[in-house]
Amino acid sequence: MVQLNDSSEITDDLIKSLLLQAAQQKRYQDPRAYLRFIPWTELEPISPDQLKEFGIDLNLLLKYETRIHQWVLWNPQLPGYATNHHLFVEDELFSYSIDKSWPLPGHYRERRVIFGVESLSECGLVRELEKFWSKWVSKLRSRDCLKLCLLVFENDCAVTKRDDGEVCVLQTIPGIHLRLRTAQLDYEAALNYYRSIIEVHASQIPSGESVKELLGISNNYNPLYENTLRLIPNSAWTIHDIDWKSPIAKSSRSAVYAATLRRQRTVLYTSECGDEAVVLKDVIPRSTREITDKFMKELDATWFALGGAARSCVKFYGLARVELDGANRLMLVSERATQGSIMEFLEREFKKTLQHSKRWELLGSALSGISSGLGWIHKHNVVHRDLHPGNVFVTDRVFRLDPNIPHEYDYMLGDLGEGKKLDPSATGQWNYYASYGAIDYRAPEQFETGFDNNNLFAAMAAEVYSFGKLACKLLECHMNCTLLCESIPNEVLMDASSSFSPEELAQELEFLVPTTIRDTVGLCLSQLPAMRPHMEEVGRNLEDLWCDLKEDDSDNREEEFKVKWCLWNWKKLGTVNTENVHEDGGETSPTIDPDDI
Repeated sequence: MVQLNDSSEITDDLIKSLLLQAAQQKRYQDPRAYLRFIPWTELEPISPDQLKEFGIDLNLLLKYETRIHQWVLWNPQLPGYATNHHLFVEDELFSYSIDKSWPLPGHYRERRVIFGVESLSECGLVRELEKFWSKWVSKLRSRDCLKLCLLVFENDCAVTKRDDGEVCVLQTIPGIHLRLRTAQLDYEAALNYYRSIIEVHASQIPSGESVKELLGISNNYNPLYENTLRLIPNSAWTIHDIDWKSPIAKSSRSAVYAATLRRQRTVLYTSECGDEAVVLKDVIPRSTREITDKFMKELDATWFALGGAARSCVKFYGLARVELDGANRLMLVSERATQGSIMEFLEREFKKTLQHSKRWELLGSALSGISSGLGWIHKHNVVHRDLHPGNVFVTDRVFRLDPNIPHEYDYMLGDLGEGKKLDPSATGQWNYYASYGAIDYRAPEQFETGFDNNNLFAAMAAEVYSFGKLACKLLECHMNCTLLCESIPNEVLMDASSSFSPEELAQELEFLVPTTIRDTVGLCLSQLPAMRPHMEEVGRNLEDLWCDLKEDDSDNREEEFKVKWCLWNWKKLGTVNTENVHEDGGETSPTIDPDDI
């Protein structure tokens, strides 16, 4: 134990000792410190059919949580919220349940707690101990809050031991729903699920049609939509000021309209409120009012990728029912970008930004944002399948409470009209409407007969190539809008000249790029899918580059530049011959020489 010195002063040596001592302590406490043990004799088995008779719908849980083989009831010794394993999601939701004496749906049956029984060896509690604090117990801001948390915000789980000696984890139905949605989508979507339930209960307005009833489908319906896919209008959100006369975009398959989303504050103080500029996308053909497979495919991909958090992607707000031409139509509601598409934005900014470092910082930010967004979509097993500059947007982000970064531009992927949710182990649904996207951005293998566009890994590898082509398009935009030589620092020229002769440097100066772009984007453009990196790796590399570009441009920069530069003529890379190519086939493109990368 580290002690204060005689003068009771906190010295630098003391601080170092305390930090060293903290680092040597166990990172995780013994789970037995915060998991109650309930004897098996206190648990009463109950069948799923009996729970169904009591109004407990287990269809969704039984579909995804196949490791839960038994359900039991437990009679708590004391009433209230302190010891009865109520799920804690966040302060505001837990406080509402206590104030209204309203436990989350599925927690009780006649004041007895319903538990699902799962073997400890198969349970996520063991597999994902590092994520334990965010999924299984209340989220603590300080480890000093642990004892208070155990007394007031008890974890919904417990452990028991069967008569045969097997140790099992007990989970409440609300807790299973939280972890199920976190696994299938993300934690933000799981949180929104319970916020929606609280808001509906507080409004005291019947929820009306379910999503399933509104869509009017029975086959291939995803039950995860309920209480997660927001239907607009509702008690708090409404759509106004729809500009039907001047659509933002229109094609034979869809139309996009500008509108305003008006949000009122709900019983939850942290709920979003105020007006938000949005777009409505109509993807249903004018000739029918039925929900088409194409509409469901786009809804499926959009909701899975953007239904919770939306990192470097446009926010997806939900499904709106609006009246058009005398009929009710369903439209997707998404965020409207304030700066338009990326090409028009970069052309404006490059022309008015003469400083070399500022231009590259801007381009580095764009590449980092796009790769982050594509990586986020891939993380949810969704492929965009129509990646090109017209589907990348830029919007302003204002941080009024941050004096250091009050404003920044956010680069976002949008329009998942050709996107698709794919299953790693099986062909996904909506197969008939498979698409390859913009022809100029397709990977070479997509022109070959037999390419399986419904294979998750093949589709993702092809999309990495598409990102490489998009990155080259942005590099070309930068090159066309840049005044050569005028603002290139001598340090950058000297760095590039170390590997090239003065003649080569003079002839190829327009292809001066950071080596990270050559190495990362070059691999994305490999003709061999197996050679291409995952988007997560691409995103990390480009984010590091962006940070280094900002640091090189800062007043606090160290003497040596962090970014290394080189000449890389991306136009010499092999290109796909798309002449006479049809949608269902094509020609094999020439391979890229590794020396070109």
